[in-house]
Amino acid sequence: MGDVSIIARRLADGKGVQYGWSGNGGYYITVGSRLLEWYSTPDSVDYLFSLGQLRNIGYPHSEINGDFSFFTTAPTGEPHWSGQSEREIFSQIAFIDYGYFYDTDNTWYYVIPGPFRIKIPLQYIDENTDEQGYEFDERQRIEKLVISYILQDYYQECAEFRELVQNDYNIKEVRETVLNASDPIECFFESYKTLFKYFDDWVVVIPSIDNSSIDRIIVRKSDGDAHLETINWCNKEQPEESPDKEEVFSWSEELLILDRNTAKYMLKDLQEQLAAAEAKIAEMNAIIARKNAEIDQNKEMDEGITSKAATIAMLQEKLKEYEKNAK
Repeated sequence: MGDVSIIARRLADGKGVQYGWSGNGGYYITVGSRLLEWYSTPDSVDYLFSLGQLRNIGYPHSEINGDFSFFTTAPTGEPHWSGQSEREIFSQIAFIDYGYFYDTDNTWYYVIPGPFRIKIPLQYIDENTDEQGYEFDERQRIEKLVISYILQDYYQECAEFRELVQNDYNIKEVRETVLNASDPIECFFESYKTLFKYFDDWVVVIPSIDNSSIDRIIVRKSDGDAHLETINWCNKEQPEESPDKEEVFSWSEELLILDRNTAKYMLKDLQEQLAAAEAKIAEMNAIIARKNAEIDQNKEMDEGITSKAATIAMLQEKLKEYEKNAK
């Protein structure tokens, strides 16, 4: 898996999209987490897209500082591309691996740009990363859920699709081949193109309210070149817009504004350094204990020598006294 990413948004009037490069290293921890942390309101998204295409996304207004760092926004100087449909957002850059799409429901989505463009709320990804903060395992699980839904539930629910499958294939063989493949969706796309082309190339994944599971997968029959934009695929009640909150940012040479994932991994690194330091301290304590034991042993030897010397001195005195008396 590569790491090229794009950001895109549907324009507020719903008539068109903007999209462009948002840098390499585009997995959730370096791009998605920052979008949720710093660019989650319509105004902040407007500001972000006003900068044009980006080789790195940093905290708001960091581009004015000039010097590049991990937390600095780095515009390329190129404007975003414009289009009429979400279908176009992956059209200008080859081999895109991560898509981030801000829709008119004021929600960021994570879009897997495979043969199926799988659209998932970014907040769900945020709450389902692995221990290191990466989304790769969950991404693969979602892809398998999508193709499993198509070949099992959707196959049972849609008579037209079921008939299409039965005309040319054995569904058990299709399931076995696809679901056991290392990349099930790619296998479905390459091996069963007639079945793949039955569907629109976008898929919507709807998680549970608490983002603990996937509640619903929405696929649609293809309308050919016509495409109903995914914002219209389900009658989701639009949330009320909250009053704009003034966002205050302050920084200096001594202060870094960290997103929560970066802070988490800095903490993990510090914990590892602490564990190493504690191990070193334990090793030094063991050495000190050995040295103390050697000192105690030498002290006992010294005490034994002193005792023997005292005995010899006493015997010498007695010998002198004996010699004196003998005379």
